[in-house]
Amino acid sequence: MNKSTARICLLFMVLLTVTSFFGCARQTRGGDGGAQIDAAGIENVLREVVAISEFKGFGDIAIVASGQNMTGTIDAARRNTGFVRAQIYTPFGSAIATIAADDSVGSAVVNRQRFDFTYAEAVDETSFPAARHFTYGQFISTVTGSMPEIFWELPANSPDTLTRSRRRGGVTASWLSDTLTVRATVSTKTGRLDNIAFNYNMDGNTFSIRFSHFRRGIPYEITLRESSRNYITVKYESITWK
Repeated sequence: MNKSTARICLLFMVLLTVTSFFGCARQTRGGDGGAQIDAAGIENVLREVVAISEFKGFGDIAIVASGQNMTGTIDAARRNTGFVRAQIYTPFGSAIATIAADDSVGSAVVNRQRFDFTYAEAVDETSFPAARHFTYGQFISTVTGSMPEIFWELPANSPDTLTRSRRRGGVTASWLSDTLTVRATVSTKTGRLDNIAFNYNMDGNTFSIRFSHFRRGIPYEITLRESSRNYITVKYESITWK
């Protein structure tokens, strides 16, 4: 082997070594980049969600109903015995809506119009999103941070699909049926639940409930949405519960 050939071989080996090194480095940095999330990991994360019996929260609320926008603060309380009270205030401190219930009978007052319900009655007299698909009791539970009953029945360790989004940095588990799709997204950075969405398709009507901004198993943001012109979003600043 002459000197020229030896130099070429040496240069090739150096380039090969450098390429291999940086290739491995890129794979390490840009591979998973966080927690490994599989079906078992999803199950463990969902087990951390708290089943709330008593709730007290304060935060901001936005209501868009039939194109009318209302924003303010919400002060909400719920007890397992059935007592519920939520007052929604304008930025100026006056009440624009009240939700109350006791002994399975309740009411909602929105813009001075009063509606009376039992816990088992649909709220379709109101302009709440997807009102004909929710009972009064279910509506109250939703806006005070409780998961729909179907959540506790999910086969958490066997989702129908398990996908990863590199752009959003999360793994999403999905459970699919003809009328409901449930999607739970876990952050690969923290290994914690980021959000869970319940997407319904019932009688040709589509609507969703989304719980997000979880802290210690409690969602601090809840959105009930039927369309861009009909939704409620609650963002709690503080929550205490049992």
